[in-house]
Amino acid sequence: MTFQYIGKWAASPHGDSPTVWRDDKTGEYVMQGYRVDEALVRDELLPAAGKDAVPPGETLIRFPADMAAFFREDIRGADVR
Repeated sequence: MTFQYIGKWAASPHGDSPTVWRDDKTGEYVMQGYRVDEALVRDELLPAAGKDAVPPGETLIRFPADMAAFFREDIRGADVR
């Protein structure tokens, strides 16, 4: 696999998260972010998607709304770092 660093959230309180990478071979994204551990949030999110649990090997993560620009810019081929 060849991962390309896309960028990280400029407003991170510690400067290291959330971060986004793209797999150059598959086009998939990998994100380091804030895990959703709050039961109340999970209890609202999962039923809205017709699910009762997060599948094994998966987790719910949060990322700031302004990081969506990383995905839009990357798809257009711009360097957003």
